[in-house]
Amino acid sequence: MTTHYDILGIEKDATKDDIKKAYRSKVMKAHPDRGGDEEEFKRIQKAYDILRDPEKRTEYDWGQGKSYNPRAGYTRGRRSTTNKAAFTVDDLKTMWEEKLRKTDSWDTGEYDYSDEYDYDIFDDDNYYKTRKRKNKTTRITVAVNLSETMTETSKTISVKTDYGNEYDPIEIKIPRGVEDESEVVYRGVGDNTYPDVKRGDLIVKFVLVNDTNFILDPAENSDVHVNLITADKISMFDAILGTELFIKDIANKTYKLKIPAGTQSNTAFKMKGLGLYLPGSNARGDLSVIVNVTIPQLDDLSKEHQELILNSRKKG
Repeated sequence: MTTHYDILGIEKDATKDDIKKAYRSKVMKAHPDRGGDEEEFKRIQKAYDILRDPEKRTEYDWGQGKSYNPRAGYTRGRRSTTNKAAFTVDDLKTMWEEKLRKTDSWDTGEYDYSDEYDYDIFDDDNYYKTRKRKNKTTRITVAVNLSETMTETSKTISVKTDYGNEYDPIEIKIPRGVEDESEVVYRGVGDNTYPDVKRGDLIVKFVLVNDTNFILDPAENSDVHVNLITADKISMFDAILGTELFIKDIANKTYKLKIPAGTQSNTAFKMKGLGLYLPGSNARGDLSVIVNVTIPQLDDLSKEHQELILNSRKKG
């Protein structure tokens, strides 16, 4: 059975950077605008969407048969002392998530349990000491289309407010030039399990999604990815003689691009300043236009054209 790891060509212990690098390499080759297979493109996108998200990746790995025992280190009625200090707050969080996953209350939101308990590894009984109750930080992931980063936009999202099935519609502002996998904190709109105390915060991770006609440049070697790639087609005759293309950038503005005579298929032309905005800046990245030359079928050509091509071949 082909796994998402197989599709991206990575190992199961691949890091976040490994996943991103493999995705950008694969998606470039499979992009339909570059002559790739559309179904393969969709499989790559789906694999990346799951593996880049820690929660989805964990759920996927469990579904692939990885062993998981939420009661490891326990005996009935009392925790075993044969493995002292091995049980951590992360283990407690995992157990809570497993419990919630088996009910209707599970969603993509994530609660931060890290400050729920005091844990002393030198306590022989490894007891947890509860602190004063407080509402927790909720974490969610929001997908943003590349074109949506060109202006400050707003989105209304549903945020789980407690451990049950209560959701609140929350309007969040998405800053212009938001980075892929960047996080923004929204104060006081998160968990509200305890209404009598201060409401928790909401942390939103933004994940950029490739546009229909634009993708992030996988070859860009920087911490902030703002360069884009698009593709267009020209005829064999335009490639030989040269032509002009009218290119729409991701902000839907039209620009003229001169194609010189003798252009080869799969040639990239860089258009400066037509990429995404740098965060907090008016500067933009670049747009690379990949030109593909279409070769007509012989039957589609007139007899005059056919004779002209045959004569040209004889002379060449």
